Amino acid sequence: KPNANKFDMKSVLEATSFSQGMVSPDIKVVFESEAESVTYLGDERLIGQAFGNLLKNAAEAIEGMPEEADVQGHIRVSLTESEKGLDITIEDNGPGFPEDVRDRLLEPYVTTREKGTGLGLAIVNRIIVDHGGSISLQNRLDGMRGARVRVWLPHDSLKVSETFDAQHDDELDELPAPAGLV
Repeated sequence: KPNANKFDMKSVLEATSFSQGMVSPDIKVVFESEAESVTYLGDERLIGQAFGNLLKNAAEAIEGMPEEADVQGHIRVSLTESEKGLDITIEDNGPGFPEDVRDRLLEPYVTTREKGTGLGLAIVNRIIVDHGGSISLQNRLDGMRGARVRVWLPHDSLKVSETFDAQHDDELDELPAPAGLV
């Protein structure tokens, strides 16, 4: 059940990035932010779950590449803050999103993985939308191979309390938690 409190988004993203780096030691996970701290009103547990899932997906995509690709895996997480909200970008040097399904990957049961359930990104999307934000899936814009996930979250705490209603709580409870994040 979502529980809105003020927390330091930078600390959550640093911890999530560090944890993924420990789980995937062959992949370099880098977190970047100019801010000393970034106060955010939301559900710290759910936000941590969402970004943990995004980093896990990036690592699994890199780890699933053919041996002959022979690249040092790299995930970069960046956090910037403006007057209107937070912009969090996760870029990797994995295979990127397949064009034919990229626009549908946030829908439940859509997956590109052989053993995937297609629920991970759907849950992430629900968490971000319930916080009044948005998420976009793209391939990297700098000409390099890889995926780019951009999450925008508003500062407007009124939107958070308006979207955390009983209807959404019930829907979120019905979705199974992604493997490894329970």
